[in-house]
Amino acid sequence: MAKRKNPDQNPIERLAAVEEVTRQLEELAKTTDGLQLTEDQKKGLAENKRYPATLTEIVGQEQLIKRIRIHIVAAKQKAKPLKHVLLYGPPGLGKTTIASLIAEDMESRIIFQSGRLLRSIKQIEDMVGEVTEGCTIFIDEIHGLQKKITDIFLTMMQDNRFGDIVLPPFTLIGASTSIGKLQKPMRDRFHHILEVRYYEPQHMVKIINEYAKREHYTALGKHVDREISIRSHGIPRIAKRLLDVVKDYSDAKKGYESGFISKETALRAFKEVDIDDLGFEDTHRRIISYLFKQGRPIGKDTLSLTLSISPDDIEELFEGALLRAGMIMKTPKGRELTEDGVDYARKIASKSRSNGTKKK
Repeated sequence: MAKRKNPDQNPIERLAAVEEVTRQLEELAKTTDGLQLTEDQKKGLAENKRYPATLTEIVGQEQLIKRIRIHIVAAKQKAKPLKHVLLYGPPGLGKTTIASLIAEDMESRIIFQSGRLLRSIKQIEDMVGEVTEGCTIFIDEIHGLQKKITDIFLTMMQDNRFGDIVLPPFTLIGASTSIGKLQKPMRDRFHHILEVRYYEPQHMVKIINEYAKREHYTALGKHVDREISIRSHGIPRIAKRLLDVVKDYSDAKKGYESGFISKETALRAFKEVDIDDLGFEDTHRRIISYLFKQGRPIGKDTLSLTLSISPDDIEELFEGALLRAGMIMKTPKGRELTEDGVDYARKIASKSRSNGTKKK
């Protein structure tokens, strides 16, 4: 197996490194029964346990998990790699986690790549040097691949070839937040195309409590999980970020070892950092206000330029919640407000005028 000549790691590779450290810690944890460890050492080992740790621990994606598990079992019985998989859905729903757990279930080594960062044939050459029989190549935001790179992967997926190099059998898992942007020949190469959907409130509550327990060693008071869930719009990434905000606020006010967060503390935390009842922050409100003032559909690039927010951040950090809450909709001409979005924008404007009057 050839070593990578480029030592720099992209963000996806750094995630892989973190997960490898986590795996090693979990293996170490299995051997600690006969060792004399301090409570802090035991806590440190437990803290690095991932959640979910297996596909069966994932909540809220039952149909997807049931379907992929059938194909995994079938592939194992044939002693062959899983056929290529495409995961699609909005940002923040755990596509990377699902891909990692699929590879783990297949007992397959995983190579992480990003469609936005994979730009040169040299990068692919380095990656091919790592490919071993049965391994998994994961490409996040696969729709971001340039055409010349896409064409190379088409041949790899169809014929297991890279130029004159014959590749061992492998699985490619792609993840996309914009499946419509993926070139049709590439879509056609995937045997399993699976949608990752928004999570229902009862699933969000479980995710939030597990995250609080495993990442923060914190117990949540009555209805705290619900308050966070309401503001998360079915997106675990948002829920975890909001829980981090609440936890940091609680630590600052009560001390790190408080270990308990009440509903009152959570609500005060949201108010302190100006997160409203819908989970919207200042940037969400700026997007809504700008669309309201323009009164017409606005393209993502125009929004980005005017509000000084990167196009990627608009899509990955803010747009999901606005779409999920029914504040905006996407049209062929751009983003525009719904009726609910217009009502919300008017409330923002009214509050701004009221605050201006009070200052005078």
